[in-house]
Parts: sequence; C-alpha cells; structure tokens
Amino acid sequence: MRCLAPAGGFPSLNAVLGSSFDPSLVSQFERQLRSLFNDQPISLCSSGKQAIEIISQFLSSKGYKKLVLGAYGCPDIVAAALRGGLKVELVDVNPQTLEPIFKDHNANEDVLLFSNLYGLVDSISGLSKYKIIDDACQAAFSFSQDSRIGTRGLGVLSFGRGKAICGIGGGAIIGFDETPEIYPERIISLARLFGYSILEKPSLYCIPSCLPFLKLGETHFDPEYKNSLLTTGKIATAFEAIKCFAHESQTRRNIQKLWIDALNQQNVVLPLQQRQSETGAVVTRFPILIPRNRERIYAELASAGVGASISYPVDLNTLCRGYVTEGDFPGAKKVASEIITLPTHRYVSQNDVSKASEIIKKYA
Repeated sequence: MRCLAPAGGFPSLNAVLGSSFDPSLVSQFERQLRSLFNDQPISLCSSGKQAIEIISQFLSSKGYKKLVLGAYGCPDIVAAALRGGLKVELVDVNPQTLEPIFKDHNANEDVLLFSNLYGLVDSISGLSKYKIIDDACQAAFSFSQDSRIGTRGLGVLSFGRGKAICGIGGGAIIGFDETPEIYPERIISLARLFGYSILEKPSLYCIPSCLPFLKLGETHFDPEYKNSLLTTGKIATAFEAIKCFAHESQTRRNIQKLWIDALNQQNVVLPLQQRQSETGAVVTRFPILIPRNRERIYAELASAGVGASISYPVDLNTLCRGYVTEGDFPGAKKVASEIITLPTHRYVSQNDVSKASEIIKKYA
C-alpha cells in the first residue's frame, strides 16, 4: 500500500558514510552554512532546541527577561527558553495566516521569536527596534525580500527529521560564534538514518505508521529534557542534505504549487495564499485550515495514505500551562482545531495531490 510520510527528505546513506570520516567535514559544513546564510557566523550545536537554549542564556546575561512568541507552535521553544533563563509570554496568532500578533512590548527586556511555521514567512515589519530570533528550522528554504529566513536576527536551525535541512539531529545558531563540542560518531545515529531513509519511502512508510509505540507525530512538552550529543554522523547527514539544497527547494516549490492549484477554490483556508505579499516562502509542509468536518477529513486522508498530519494538536497555553504567562488565545485555539498539513517532499505525486483534493472537496 502506498503511504506518504508527513515530512521527509533524507540524504543518501552512502554519501553520509563517506563524509563522516572526512577530517575536513566540520570546516566544510560551516562554510556551506555561511554561504547559505549571508556569510554570518555559525555556531553548531546538538539541536535546534539547544540553539534556543544557548541564545536565551546569552540574552539573559545581557539583561533580557522574556521571550515572546505565538501561542500556536512548537513546545520545545518554550522548554528551551525557560532552560536558558527567560520567561515566556505568548501572543495570539492570526487564524488565517498563522502569524504571531505582536503588540507593545519592552524593547529593552523582551525578545521576539518568529517561528515561520512550516516555512511560511512571518513579517518583521515595524519591529526592528526589538531583539529578534528568526527561527529557520522549518523555513531554511524561504526568503523575505532578499533576506533568507534565519538572517533577520539571531537565527536558529535544526537538522532533525522533518526539518528543512532534513537529518538525524544537530542544529546551529546563525549570527553567533562559539566553538562547538563534537563527538565521534556512534553507530546508532547512522542506523537511525538507515531506518529513516528506507522507511520514508511510500512503499514502506505504512510499517512505522502502524506502530503506535513509535509515537510518530505526537507533541510533548518536556521542560526537563536532556540535550543530545553533536556527533560527526549528524553533521555529515546535514552536510549531504545541504548539497541537495537547491534541488530540494525547487522540488518543494513545485509540489507547493500543485497543492495551491488543487485547493485554491475549495472551502478551505490556505495561510500561504492569505499572506498576500509573500512570494519567498517554500514550505516543508503545506498547511490548510478546514472550518468544517476537520476530523472526518483527516481520518479519510489518513486512510488514503497521503501524508496528512494534524501537526500541533493544541495551543501552547494549553500544552505548557503553568510555565507560560496565561491568557486567552482564540486565534491559536481556532488554528489547533482546524489545521491539517500536507506533505511537500520528493515522494509526493500529482495523483497523491488529486486524491487528497477529492477527499477535502467531498467533506469541506
């Protein structure tokens, strides 16, 4: 049975194995990243979460008190900011575009984080007086005018499964210069890559998708997390993924257009299309909002094996209660109750898009 993964794009295992033992791997990889991100300094770390933690520690030492971000998104950001010494304040999001709605904040104490969810580009217009964290974990393919996402402030990258630079772990800070601690490769990392790259194929993904103990796609908030090690295998995987960066970006742009053409006239909201001035977004997942029958449509899409996901099932105020400044976030709650994401990776076909489109048209 053909079954798509919600996200993917792993590089060749053979290429990764070859790069893992290259003594110049780290310096080559850092050059790659600097070239992509406007020649800014690069600091490698074990994950995007650790990148947020390190940035939060740094900014806390400079007198900043609080990280402000949209109330719909990844809970790892909250956990990492708290670990780094910043309090976390949530703001509501626009339920049509998914953008955070920043208001009046204290530029001397507050840091604004732009999640750029799924590769969408959050506007920073009018907010230049604030310290900004530009999260490119899901948005490394995207641009805002002439600026690649990740370069409009301190940038964050993750090289984990399903991210724009798809790998088995690791991360980086853009605009920050710190010598990383790198460990020799452990076989478990490359074994994980082997499993991921084989099982993400449509002919085999039905196997892990049917195993509940893998907890694929589940969202958890863990303020007591442990940072993993940054190993040469993780770096080699990201290094090989970046070699395919231009091709991967164009592939996703092409599939993104297929989804737009198929869904643009249906009874759904396309956040990408709602951002009228946005032309530089290349999404790692294609988000849609379904006002009616979301659960039924998702169940049908899941049965059809087209890689649909509900993404983050609740808002951050609900998931991280007691750790964030509480408030009422109707936009974020609406997004959580209506969102479905659709895949944009290399295995998506026109037939997959047509099949999903027919299901959505039938019930939306």
